[in-house]
Amino acid sequence: MANTNIGHINYSLSMKPTKPGDADSPKKIYASIQSDETVSLSSLAQHMSEHNTPFSAGTILGVLRDFVSCVTELLRQGYSITIDDLAKIYLTATCKPSDNVQEFNPAQDITRLNVRFSPSDTVLAKVNTDIDWNFVMTREQQAEAKKQAKLNLPQSEGSTNSGSDNQGGNSGGNDDNAEGQTE
Repeated sequence: MANTNIGHINYSLSMKPTKPGDADSPKKIYASIQSDETVSLSSLAQHMSEHNTPFSAGTILGVLRDFVSCVTELLRQGYSITIDDLAKIYLTATCKPSDNVQEFNPAQDITRLNVRFSPSDTVLAKVNTDIDWNFVMTREQQAEAKKQAKLNLPQSEGSTNSGSDNQGGNSGGNDDNAEGQTE
């Protein structure tokens, strides 16, 4: 019987402080989601166009680009945006502390604006249904494995390294694929 799961999510485990930013706090095991790759806006448009829509990938891409532009404009005007059945998008600020209200200068004391994405209950319910969890290496372990793989690859023809007797295949571009998994 075929797997009824709609996808899989890679995760790794690592020890982290129970109080973020406090290295002396007790450490516990936490899971970290490992993405296979990042989907670009144009790839998302192509994907959407393949789901029984009369609109081409180009039309959808144009709408999505306008969407991004308008969301950015509205955030800069102080609005938060609710996208039904998906998320709320809003700004938060990282700032330096001030001793009193009169001394606070937003141009100097707000050091960074952050765009936050708070998923709706609908999208969370859909994402959390029928997940196939796949345990993978941590990003650090993946980087080390990639480094070791590069060290063990056979030398190309005309190489001056005469001491290599490594018998193995070329990665065939998988190097970039592996790197995409760590992002």
